[in-house]
Amino acid sequence: MSTIDAHLLDWEEAVGGISLQDGGILIGNGASIAIWERFNYPSLFGVSERSELETSLRVDDTRIFGEFETTDFEMILCALRNTIKVLTALDIPATCITERYDHIRRALVVAVQSVHVQHLQIPESTLESIADELRTFKYVYSTNYDLLLYWAIMYQSASGFKDFFWADGRSFDPSNTNITDNSTRILFLHGALHLYVNGHRTRKLAANDGEDLLTLFENSRDTPLFFSFR
Repeated sequence: MSTIDAHLLDWEEAVGGISLQDGGILIGNGASIAIWERFNYPSLFGVSERSELETSLRVDDTRIFGEFETTDFEMILCALRNTIKVLTALDIPATCITERYDHIRRALVVAVQSVHVQHLQIPESTLESIADELRTFKYVYSTNYDLLLYWAIMYQSASGFKDFFWADGRSFDPSNTNITDNSTRILFLHGALHLYVNGHRTRKLAANDGEDLLTLFENSRDTPLFFSFR
């Protein structure tokens, strides 16, 4: 019988002897925090309370976090979403809960953008290392909202990666997802800062030469596509 202890495998131990050609990897918030510590939830929560932000947490919002004794936005958003489902099933108006959900979600978007590391602050060698490692997998699943993974796969013009946004270079078409080559497939399970919904289509913000994607986001009126799951 195998035993469970506190030993954390290093990368070489974790993947040693495993064939990754048809495998996948799930990248969570810890990967982003390892590069930029301010992506942790206590940091995002603290920033989201700042009144000078475009959208900040209100007193009612922070009371909800306090009741759950957490700074985890996804836990709170999931709880609110489930509450909306329960009230809807019981034919009880859920307007105030929906308003709280939408406001907290927007506060999270603004907080992530506010604390985000600038592209030029990340060494090219870091982006190159991430891209090289990810190319060893067939699938990469990300639950992160930030741009770090996107910047990594775009390093050297996204060679070897496909993110399913190719209808016009910036749109996702669910009827056109066939990939026949050996490219690594990238899936943003929770959305991300560079993804948004326009009408009935999911689209991708893309910066042209000389543009910065974070600045492009600040100047856009579109709300990024953020999902929270538990």
